[in-house]
Amino acid sequence: MTESTQQRLKESEEYKNKTKVFLERKLTEYNLKIKKFKRRRKIIKALFVTFIVISVACSTASATVCTFVIPPFVIPVLSSTSALFAIFSVKFNLEGKKEEITKAIEVLDRVKSKIDYVVSCNGNFAEAEYNNVLRDMAVLLNATA
Repeated sequence: MTESTQQRLKESEEYKNKTKVFLERKLTEYNLKIKKFKRRRKIIKALFVTFIVISVACSTASATVCTFVIPPFVIPVLSSTSALFAIFSVKFNLEGKKEEITKAIEVLDRVKSKIDYVVSCNGNFAEAEYNNVLRDMAVLLNATA
């Protein structure tokens, strides 16, 4: 081999190593993002269910209390509480946020799998496959933005 060929091979190996390190770092970042989104989704789901349960419980309690002899201020308080929790659920659109986060998690999972694939190949694939991976990554990353 000539010296220029050896130099190009060395540069190619250095480039592959740098790319692999970069992709492994990105893979770690995406894993952390996915965990964060899943945690946020659980919290939103819990809030949504809690608000709905409290709203229904207050409505049921106010309907039940109407039949008993109690102070008149109890019924409006229960009705207002029920309405407030229903408003919180609608205002913050908790169900919609949960769906939005689920879609983001799906996109990040696809990005993560692409990065896994590229890292596992160690940069050894044909130019057409390389271009397909780049195009897919660009589409997926634009979907997360």
